[in-house]
Amino acid sequence: MNMDFDANKIKRVIFDIDYTLLIPNYYRETEFFEETVPNHGEYLTKNILKILTEYENIYRQYDKNIFINHLNKYLSYKVGYDFMEKWFKFNAQLDNQDTTATKETLEYLKKKKLELVVLSNWFTKPQKEKLKRVGLISYFDQIYGGDYYLKPYEASFLLASHPHKLEECVMIGDNIKVDVEGAINTGMNAIYYTLGEEKEYSKNKIKNIKELKKIF
Repeated sequence: MNMDFDANKIKRVIFDIDYTLLIPNYYRETEFFEETVPNHGEYLTKNILKILTEYENIYRQYDKNIFINHLNKYLSYKVGYDFMEKWFKFNAQLDNQDTTATKETLEYLKKKKLELVVLSNWFTKPQKEKLKRVGLISYFDQIYGGDYYLKPYEASFLLASHPHKLEECVMIGDNIKVDVEGAINTGMNAIYYTLGEEKEYSKNKIKNIKELKKIF
């Protein structure tokens, strides 16, 4: 499998979480919003991605206080810390999913003496809980959420790569702009994970996480 980097020189493999290592339950957030934010469930369901994107375009990390204030600009019913904790708990309630191939691949990479790190744009707490739920957390040396730094800002990739050189690391994720181009623009290698679909992308890409065994 052709890659534009030398896999033998890679020391650290950095993974996105949602839609890369596991499938989140975001499609069920309507029920959560309707229960916790009176009369705003449908509105938040339709606009939450826009709200999150706007926040991430303004700020370089997730901060609970700042994010709550940002979210409340759109709501007449104001939310607080209790809402965030309930949201985190809901995030961790994943649907049943088969992670056999993922575990086998991570075990293979560990046997190859590669360091494994997670770099996500959501808060660290719920992301760690997700990894625990599906039995993946023990494979990772470090887990960085968006409350450290947000992708695609350079600081996030520098944090995830430390103490190695950027060219000794590779980022794997399903979002071309945030995961792939963000890493490349920083000087890090990247692999686009296409979720099993055929995608017109001319650089490094995989359809299945098991393909990493052919690369490393």
